Amino acid sequence: MTVKVDLEPELGDQVKDLAEALGKPVEVVLVRLIEDAIPRARAGSGVELLDAWAAEDSTDDPVELDRRRRDLNGLQEALDEERWSDRPHFP
Repeated sequence: MTVKVDLEPELGDQVKDLAEALGKPVEVVLVRLIEDAIPRARAGSGVELLDAWAAEDSTDDPVELDRRRRDLNGLQEALDEERWSDRPHFP
């Protein structure tokens, strides 16, 4: 699809500068900017995005769930060890 877009002069200059800095044609930079913007617009809020990630990673596999618990426990222990006070983050 071909689209003609009239940009304000300042925005056009910014796009040209970005394209030059990246060593890419303006058209390629504009396509990339549009592609990068669309998923964010579709995702809505950050909560919806986190929910989508959680759904992608959901599992009932007991071996995988046990591995994830061990990973989380290891992270929590490491964070508690690096804490400056004696009060743990994760009691």
